[in-house]
Amino acid sequence: MPDENKERTLEVVNLPPEVDQELLALYFANKRRSGGGPLVSVEKMGDRAVVVFEETEDADRVLSKESHTLQNTELRVRKPARKDRRRLLLRGLGPSTSLDCIEMYVENILGLNLEDYQLHFTPARDAVIIQLSQPLSEDFQTLSAKISKHSLDEALMTLEEIQQTDSVLVGNLHPGTSPDMLSLYFESRGGNHMVMGVTMLSEGTAKVSFVDYDSVDHVLAQPHKLKGAELEVRPFFDFLQPPQLSDTQAGPQTIEEDDSQPSQMAPELLVEMVPEAEEDQTEEKASLTDLISISDPVKLELFQLGTFQRDMKNTHPDVMMQVRGNGVLMEAADRPTFEQVKNCLLEYFCSMAETHFTLEPEEAEFLERKEVKERLQRNISQTPATYLVLDNNVVVTALSRTSAHRASSFLKSQLAHVSIMMDSQYKCIFFSSEWSKFLQELSLCSVKVSAESIDILTLKGMESEMHTLVQEFLNSQIETEAVVCMEPGVLKYIQTHCHDLLVYMDQVSVVPLELVDVWGLKIYGHAVACNAAQEMLEGIVSSVCTRTITVSAPGITRYLFEEECKMFLSDMEEEFQVCMPIKQQPWEPLAEQLPFSPMSHLQRLQDSLGLSLPAYARARSETLTFTVRSCLLGCFHFLLLSSLHAGCFSILNSSRLNERLHLQMSQRSERTQFVDFRQDYI
Repeated sequence: MPDENKERTLEVVNLPPEVDQELLALYFANKRRSGGGPLVSVEKMGDRAVVVFEETEDADRVLSKESHTLQNTELRVRKPARKDRRRLLLRGLGPSTSLDCIEMYVENILGLNLEDYQLHFTPARDAVIIQLSQPLSEDFQTLSAKISKHSLDEALMTLEEIQQTDSVLVGNLHPGTSPDMLSLYFESRGGNHMVMGVTMLSEGTAKVSFVDYDSVDHVLAQPHKLKGAELEVRPFFDFLQPPQLSDTQAGPQTIEEDDSQPSQMAPELLVEMVPEAEEDQTEEKASLTDLISISDPVKLELFQLGTFQRDMKNTHPDVMMQVRGNGVLMEAADRPTFEQVKNCLLEYFCSMAETHFTLEPEEAEFLERKEVKERLQRNISQTPATYLVLDNNVVVTALSRTSAHRASSFLKSQLAHVSIMMDSQYKCIFFSSEWSKFLQELSLCSVKVSAESIDILTLKGMESEMHTLVQEFLNSQIETEAVVCMEPGVLKYIQTHCHDLLVYMDQVSVVPLELVDVWGLKIYGHAVACNAAQEMLEGIVSSVCTRTITVSAPGITRYLFEEECKMFLSDMEEEFQVCMPIKQQPWEPLAEQLPFSPMSHLQRLQDSLGLSLPAYARARSETLTFTVRSCLLGCFHFLLLSSLHAGCFSILNSSRLNERLHLQMSQRSERTQFVDFRQDYI
C-alpha cells in the first residue's frame, strides 16, 4: 500500500458472509450513517475488507464513530496493520546452524545484548523472528544491506519487515479453560483489551485476537496467570505454527464476541488408551478398557449430574462406565459395543454449551457459596446444568445452548432482595460479636448494612423467612457476659474512685471477682449494653497505672505507721484519687561498712542519752504500692517520696531530741558525725 494512502485507509473485520462488497461501499460512502464520504476503493477478502477514502478527514470521522451496524451486525473498524518496528524476519538459516551461532550473529549485526531480544523459529527452522524489547531505531534499509553482506554458516541471509499481528499465542492453559474464560480474562484482569475472537488450537493452547493491533505489545509486556497456571504468551504468526495448528487444517473452535449468544463448546478431549489386557490364547478374549480424560472439571461435574450413565446402562447393560479421577473409565466386552458407546460419550461432551452473564460483586459472591450452589442445582435437576463464578461473571454450562440459556435465566431469577429500614436502636448491635456470629450461622442468605437500611440477599421464595429471622434477632434481648481482668490494685482503685461510674451502668450487672488467680469485674446483661460497658471499663483499666516503691530506710518505714503519716496518705488518696496499700516485708540490717555505722550510732545514743529507740533499730522494710491515672504517675511519684522524706526529718528534728543531743554533745567533736549519720539514716 502506498504511503500516501495509509492515513485514508481503514480495515473492517468480522464481516458476515451476507454483507457484500457493494453494500459496504454504499454504507461507508454515506456520511449520515457511517460518517464517511467519497471512496477510492473497497476490497473484501473473506471476513475482512479494506476501505480507502478520498479524504483523510472522512477516514478519521468513521474511526471516531462509536459503533457501526449494518444488517443487524456490528462492524469492527480499525486502522490497518503497519510495519512492525519490534519484529524482524531473518531468512536463510541452515538446518545445522546452532542456536549459539544465530544469537552471536544477531548480537553482532544489530548491536544487541542477550536481554534486548527474543528468537521465535519457524517449524522448518529456516527462518526466525527477532523480537526486540524496544522499537528499531536504525534505518531498515541500512540494516538489511548489512545483513546481506554477512553470511552465516556459508548461507546467504536476508532481513525482511513484517506486518503487525493482532493475535497472540497463549500456552500452558489450565485444563478446562474455555474460550469465554480467556476472553473475559484479557478484557478484565489481562489488561482491559477488547478481544475480537478466541481460537482453541489444541489442549492447553489458544489463539487470542484483539481489535486493536497495539494491544499485542501491551499484552506481551505483562505476566499472565489464570486459574493458577502461569500463561506463556507470544506473538502469533501463521508461518510460525506447525501444520496441525494452522487455522485452515485444524478446524479449530472460534468464539466471536457476542454476549447475547452462548458459545458452542468443542472441548478438547484427551483420550488415553489404557493398554488392553493381553489375550490369552487358551481363554476367552479380555474386555476392552478405555480412560477418556475430561480436562474441564465443570463438564465432568455436569456429566455426573446428567442421566447419560443411567441411559447407557439401560440400553447396554454389559458396559461399565464410572468417573475416575479427571476422566471417565469405560469397559465393554466386545469392540462394536465399545466403539458405539465411546462415540456416544464423546458426542455427549462435545454437545455441551456454555454462556455467561455478569452480576454485582455481592450477588456473584452469594452464588459462589457452597450451600447456595447445591440448592440451585437441585432445583434445576430436570435440566442438568452447572455454573462457575469467575470474579463478577457467572459461566453456565449445560447440555445444549437452549439449556444454557434456560439455566442462566433461572439463576438470575432466583436472586431475591428484601430490606429492613434502619433504626437507631439497631446500630450498636452491628458492632457486637453476637451479630457476627449470627451472620456466620445464617444459611442461604447474605446481609449488607448501610446507613439507611439493612439489605438482605437470599433465594426466591425465602424472602419472608429471612426477613423474619433478621428482624427477630434485631428485636431480641440477647443476654451475654464478659470479664475484664485487672490487677488487684486497679480493681480497688476502680471500686474506690469510679464508684459513681459503676452505679450509672444500670443496664448491666457488674460484680467484682477476687479469686486466687483472677481479679477483675464480671459484666452481665444485654449484648449491646454489655459490649459498651466492657469497652468503657477496658479504657479505664488501660489509663490506670500501678507502681511499687520499696522503702528500706528504717526511719521512713517507721514513719509510715505514725498517725501523722497515715493521715497524710489518706489525704493524698482523696485529693489525688489514688490507692496506696502498704505491705510489710522482712528487713535485713544495713551492712556495717564504717566503724561508726548508723547502728552503732543508735546504740551509743540509746546508752548515752537515755532514749529508747527500739522501733528504729528493729524497723522493717515496707512496700508502698500506689495506683493512679497514667497522666499523674511521674508527678505523684516525686511528690510522695519528697513528702515521706520531709515527714521523717520532722521526727528526727523534734525539739526534745535536739535539746538532749546538744547537752550531751556540746563539747564533743562527734556532732558533725551525727549530722552525717542522720542523713544516712534517713
